[in-house]
Amino acid sequence: MTVENLLIKFSESMKIEGLSSTTMEAYLSDVRKYFVDKQITESQIKIFFSEDSIINYFENLIFKQDSKNNMVYKKTYLNKKFSSFSKFLFYLTDQKIISSNFLEKYDRKILFGSLDNDNKKIKYLDQKTLFKFTDSLIKHFDNNKSNFYEIKKSIMILVLIFTGLRVSELVNIKLDSVDLSNLVIRDIKRKGGTLGDVVPIDKEFLKNYLSEYIYMLNSNKIESLWLFPIRNGKRTSSQLFYNYIIDLSQKALGFKVHPHMIRHSFATALLSNGASTAEVRDMLGHKTILSTERYEHINKIKRKYNLIKGFYSEKNNVI
Repeated sequence: MTVENLLIKFSESMKIEGLSSTTMEAYLSDVRKYFVDKQITESQIKIFFSEDSIINYFENLIFKQDSKNNMVYKKTYLNKKFSSFSKFLFYLTDQKIISSNFLEKYDRKILFGSLDNDNKKIKYLDQKTLFKFTDSLIKHFDNNKSNFYEIKKSIMILVLIFTGLRVSELVNIKLDSVDLSNLVIRDIKRKGGTLGDVVPIDKEFLKNYLSEYIYMLNSNKIESLWLFPIRNGKRTSSQLFYNYIIDLSQKALGFKVHPHMIRHSFATALLSNGASTAEVRDMLGHKTILSTERYEHINKIKRKYNLIKGFYSEKNNVI
């Protein structure tokens, strides 16, 4: 079945359900735009309507800014678009094209938060707050060594802090991609499906905790290809990770931290300590420098010591 025929059948199914013409047009328009923007063919439907692909798509829409650093899309608009995708996933499930509608029970607040904060600019954690959060994660790791799945929560967030990865990239890391000898994580699956990128492992801090985590992973004899598995050996999902970071940040800081805030904090730390936008672009996996220029707001607070290597080793360095 071609994509166009699939969308026609989707429209017909909504008519049978008795949905209003306005609702049907909105649902169909949102889904069709996704097909067009991503240039999805019938053979790629399962890939582009997977949990990682859909959530990554909405994350990018949430944080998209115009030339004045204002958010392009209101959260209320994106919430309605989310409903369109959920409706389409029900149809794909009914047609046995996918196994289930993972958006049905998805907590939208994880993505959108409160719907009354549309005009707020991107937030990032300043150095002092980032240090406080990191310190709490270390304590959580050290205090829960008898529970592998608890320390997994903190190490996942620590990896995010020290690499600037997207959540979809983080949860897809395979165990054999971690090369502690050469201090790199290989075969990072970047946005758009590109596989083979490499990110460095911070040797001053992250290496030791990651090494200990992998030792515990092997000691527990958990059979899995993934660096961050759940109990059945499958990888940790993006939504499950969101639950981890929201829970631990709420306890440590008194407010919820979204994964993209960590990514922006990573970029801010690099730029404020002398890195060029081109260098940060390479670290973040951006295709063009334009998507990195949003971080230039930190030029006013530049510092000349290397935050990534030295900041977390001594509390006296905190601003």
